[in-house]
This record gives sequence, structure tokens and C-alpha cells, in this order.
Amino acid sequence: MSGGTAGFRWLATIVGVAPVTQPAVAGAWTQAPGDQQWIASISREENDFGEAWRADDLVAFGFAGGWGANLKVESELRTPGSGLPGGDVDDRLGFHAGVQKSFALGERASFSVMASYLGGESIDGPDCEGGGYEMRAALGTSFALGGREGFVNVETATRSRGAGCDRRAWEVAAGIEVAPKWQVI
Repeated sequence: MSGGTAGFRWLATIVGVAPVTQPAVAGAWTQAPGDQQWIASISREENDFGEAWRADDLVAFGFAGGWGANLKVESELRTPGSGLPGGDVDDRLGFHAGVQKSFALGERASFSVMASYLGGESIDGPDCEGGGYEMRAALGTSFALGGREGFVNVETATRSRGAGCDRRAWEVAAGIEVAPKWQVI
């Protein structure tokens, strides 16, 4: 992130709604042809720009041959007292629209590559706006634990919205089915 060292993000996923099939269908896996998945999350974040509340909604669709498409809408609200000049409120709304290709690595593992267009306002910092791109690679494995399906997924990404607005990220996610068609991620 430009402008200094990124702060810590404390993320608590409130809701994960997913039509669970076996093996896992998140992160490194694309949805089965004709299937879709929706994940919604709410989080609190602290970084170089202060404190913010964030909501993300992701929907993913599957097509034949390991191909998929996804749309993610992100919103962020920084409230007075979060380090903004004059105690102003700052709200942002952006989106990612992308395609994904996954490659099976046995029955319970997958590798995938993704390319997305970035639009709207950036959640990455106050000076990054306009269109851009994100390239991402993911590796994941699924498992059964106590009769419930779960997964672990590792991703790396590079994101750019032009000069001075580049970001690289590593993400790790784990999830387990808590009820039919419901996961905690």
C-alpha cells in the first residue's frame, strides 16, 4: 500500500452463505457449471488511514471446463475520529468483476488463476480511484472433519489503479460447514 506500512486488519466474517458441494467450492475452486455462491462479510479495519467499517458481497458463477465469473462489491465507512481531516465521514464504494480458471490437483485440491477489472472507488486508500486490474493465483485443499466439509485456501494477488496505487497481498482463508448450505469462513 502506498503511503506507509499497512496496519493490522482484524477481520471477523459475520455471514458466509454457500451452496456446499463436495469437494469445496471457494477460493481456488470455481463453481460447478450452472451453480453460484454468495459470500457476505462485515469487518472492522485499522490501517495507516485510521479506523473503518467495511462490508463486502461476493457472488461467483460456474461455467464448463473449470471456468467461472465473479462480482464483488465493497463498501467502506470511515467515521469522525478515525484520523480524517476535520473529523469528516468518508464512504467509498467499489467493485471487482472477473473471470477465473481452476485446475484440479487430485480429488480435493485445486489451483486457479483470476483476472479482474476494478471499478468505482478503491478501498485500499484515499488517493486511489478509477479503473484498474487485479491478477490473483490461489491454491486450496478441502477436507472432512466430524462429518462436516471444510477447506483451506491460500492466495496471492497484485492490484493496480495506476501510478502510486499498487498493492500486493497474501490471503489465507479457512472454512467449515456448520449446517447444510451454511459455512463459517
